[in-house]
Formats: sequence, C-alpha cells, structure tokens
Amino acid sequence: MNSASKAQLERLGPVRDVSRVSYGSAGEARLIPAHGDVLRKVTAALALVKRGLSMREARDAVDQMVEQGEATVALPMIEDTHSLAVDLAASGIVGEIWLEKVRQHQHVHQRGS
Repeated sequence: MNSASKAQLERLGPVRDVSRVSYGSAGEARLIPAHGDVLRKVTAALALVKRGLSMREARDAVDQMVEQGEATVALPMIEDTHSLAVDLAASGIVGEIWLEKVRQHQHVHQRGS
C-alpha cells in the first residue's frame, strides 16, 4: 500500500460511518486482485470492516493481498455471499467466499476480464 493510501486510512481513525452487517454467518474470503482492473484499497478495506473487521485488520488483509498476490481473511459476519461479492468486485477484487453455517461456496469472477 502506498504512503498516501496508508495516510488516508490512518486519518479515518475509528470507523463510525460504516454500517456494519447485523446478521449473517461467519466465514472466510480469499482475496485476489482482479487483473486489469483498478484496485480500490480503501473501498476494499471498508467492505471488510462492514463485515466485522477492525480498520487495521482490514488494511492488513488488503496489504497482504497486494504484496503476496492473495490473502485469506476470516470475517465474523457475512450477510450473504452475493452482497460481499458485489462489494469486492467494486473494489477490483476477485474473491472466493465460504460461509461456515451454510457451507455455501461462491467463486466470484470479475466481469469483462
């Protein structure tokens, strides 16, 4: 993550403006940057915060994805795989999502790639 993005996330401080998911199941998401698409790191981090991560945890997951080409993150509250997939795609991320309770697996492909 470049210094401008880190500075922007640090200025955000405690997240108060992100409406968090209030129902759903715990699960995991494997995050992979979409080829040829603009990666929106802050948008991606906010999508993870919405599902129960702290801003620091979300930032670290996005940083790991950028540095290593992928990251797997445990999310405390996923309302449904489709909503998370839409948020990740809007961030320039291809994701694989697993819900623990439902044992539902969704592989998300970026459109137009």
